[in-house]
Amino acid sequence: MSAVQISGSREPADRAPLLDALLAYADRGVRGLHTPGHKSGRFAPPRMLEALGPAAFRLDLPAMGVTDNTFHPRGCLAEAERLAADLYEASATRFLAGGATLGIIAGVLAAVPEGDSLLLSRIAHRSAFSALALSGATPRYLMPRSADPAAAAELSPADVAHHLDADPRIRALLLTRPSYYGVAASLDVLREVAALCRRRGVLTIVDEAHGGHFKFLPAGRGPGSAVDAPVDLVIQSPHKTLGALVGGAWAHFPQESRLDPDRFAARMNLLQTTSPSNLVLASLDAARQWLHGGGRNRFPDAVPEVAALRAKLAALPGVRLSGASRDPEDFATTDPFRLAVDVSETGADGPAVERVLRERRIEHEFCDRTHVVFVLGPGDDRAAWDDLIDTFAALPPGQPGENGHGGGAVLPEPLVRLSPRRAASLPTESVPRAGAAGRIAGEVIAVYPPGIPLACPGEEVTAEVLRAADAAAAAGLSVHAADSTLKRILVLAD
Repeated sequence: MSAVQISGSREPADRAPLLDALLAYADRGVRGLHTPGHKSGRFAPPRMLEALGPAAFRLDLPAMGVTDNTFHPRGCLAEAERLAADLYEASATRFLAGGATLGIIAGVLAAVPEGDSLLLSRIAHRSAFSALALSGATPRYLMPRSADPAAAAELSPADVAHHLDADPRIRALLLTRPSYYGVAASLDVLREVAALCRRRGVLTIVDEAHGGHFKFLPAGRGPGSAVDAPVDLVIQSPHKTLGALVGGAWAHFPQESRLDPDRFAARMNLLQTTSPSNLVLASLDAARQWLHGGGRNRFPDAVPEVAALRAKLAALPGVRLSGASRDPEDFATTDPFRLAVDVSETGADGPAVERVLRERRIEHEFCDRTHVVFVLGPGDDRAAWDDLIDTFAALPPGQPGENGHGGGAVLPEPLVRLSPRRAASLPTESVPRAGAAGRIAGEVIAVYPPGIPLACPGEEVTAEVLRAADAAAAAGLSVHAADSTLKRILVLAD
């Protein structure tokens, strides 16, 4: 990791301009005859006041002069964003109170004109498919090559080049890095792909929602941050790993970005609320301040402990760690803090392990048929890690491959019949499952976890889609659709 230098700031980097502004306003004892209606807690629901305490309500202020404005930041919010850009060595950073979802959709709208194409992974976050419908872009998919969902995030420069050759209308590439299972293309591969896109005039957007901490891991102890590659936009969710409140995200424009921040801001302003949570925004500011002041060192300090935990788990009979490498200390393409445990060679499946964990009062991030995934961090209760080892050590023995690979097969290439925007504008009807095959989907049919779509609006509902949904349901996973039983399916009306 290159040393992060904070320089040239009008505000000292050890301050939190937005949080400080909220605190100063609260301390003035202003009698606010303005929103919000809870009136600094004096008219708050009693149970919420008891749960959160009065301080939270005093800081829950609307967009006003003292708090700045997310649509056109000029004061304390602009300073907070600039300090975050300094921390990540980016040319600019924008705070997002609408999660990474807001950044992904705004990025696609800014990068891809209507009628042109977006190249994206099929394992992209659901917001990417919303972006397709809103932008009018045509999707071109990088498909997983493996039936093992934990290996589905592999990035091939040759695949990207093939798609760029096949469709000259591709204007942007959207990558998910890391995946929900903690797998990330190496920084060298990402740089190669970004350089390829740059030569072709294609923008590169990286959804690094789960990788905000990569910047603070030394070389060899993590995949490296996409902000340090020649990409054009990096969206991160500091609430996932950096201590901010849920919903807090930020978008970085790396030093070599070709995406105009003002163009991004204009699209962002089409989407965001005029009443963003200043508590969420201030938590981003506070997280940045804390990281600058030494909090970032907690991540490299915790890696040896995480590596030891991973080694103990990998030594258990039938238990494997998922990722590009089976070495529990090889983090070149694996997030050390995202623990994906493969139980396919034990006598238990993911949902069975989930039940045991909950009996021990341990909640995981998600599970599928053959994996249980955890998000670790410097703030974890280490006793929970010990219970984790005990849980997996007690699993019954099984036969290799007994539980298959994630309950599914390699996803077939989707049959896109209409653009997502066109499909979203047409009337739909609910039809019995038997009559859905061959029709065009009017909804997203996705398997949770982790939310990879089997069909999106505008795509044909094929027999393969229905079989994959059945296999997921049989494995104890949840199928998200208007009718989760899929006895009826929403399709475009004839």
